[in-house]
Amino acid sequence: MKFFIKVVFINILMVAGVLAEENPWDVRLPFKSATITYDVSGMQSGTEILYVDEYGKKKAIFRKTSGTVMFQTIETNTVEITTDEWLYKIDLNKKSGTKTVNPAKYFKEEYDKLTHKEQQTVNENAKKMGTSLIGGMQGSVEKNVDTILGYKVDKTTMMGSTVYIIHDSSIVLKTESEMMGMSSKSVAVELKKKAVPKNVFDLPKGVKITFDKDADAMMRTMVKSMIDKLKDPKAAEKMQEQSIQYRQAAEEESQRRETQEHESASQSDEHPDQDDLNDVVEKGLKALEGLF
Repeated sequence: MKFFIKVVFINILMVAGVLAEENPWDVRLPFKSATITYDVSGMQSGTEILYVDEYGKKKAIFRKTSGTVMFQTIETNTVEITTDEWLYKIDLNKKSGTKTVNPAKYFKEEYDKLTHKEQQTVNENAKKMGTSLIGGMQGSVEKNVDTILGYKVDKTTMMGSTVYIIHDSSIVLKTESEMMGMSSKSVAVELKKKAVPKNVFDLPKGVKITFDKDADAMMRTMVKSMIDKLKDPKAAEKMQEQSIQYRQAAEEESQRRETQEHESASQSDEHPDQDDLNDVVEKGLKALEGLF
């Protein structure tokens, strides 16, 4: 479920850099089709291949990596497929996966229900609140800070991660993360603008897909709540107040964790396990949910 919740926030943060009269969740990429290859290193090493078609309406990212956590080798062999209708997360080793409705579809549906004036308010607030939200998470956004594979990229730093995204789009070209002493890095090393094989968007044969009702219901509720708050003319002001409150709470939590880690380090040389990492991510997601 965490994967699908993250996707919801990616949608709202993406709109922070886009202000348009049309539906801001209908943003087109600067290319129709592309194949992007990434090198993955750090806690896990391997490759990722992202296939994009129809200006971003269809995406499929294949990830194959391996690494050692707590002296155990962990292998990842997954594919995440995005279509107009669905989001799939599939474990190719386990031959199983989950799906939910693409949250962008819910955003578009809720947005189209608004009056023209409300849509203008949503556009303005989405831009202001996206930046405020990132700031509340002790993060920052810098526009056009670098060029990767010929594309200008925006740099977003938040929750121990730095992400470089093609300017005003949803395509990540570089990610650097440092969490609890464990680092990871993903860098795009090749981008080919050409037609992609159509079968990369097909569901793998022999895989059991389960519809995640809880995640889908949560997404629908969160999206409606976001749009309802974004159409409030005072939304940006309220968001700023909530961000300040969260920042104070985050600083207190950070100090508490540093003290705890220092005490633990004197007792053990072990690295944090996957449950510890999941706990950090989950707390961050809960804090984000609270802002909405």
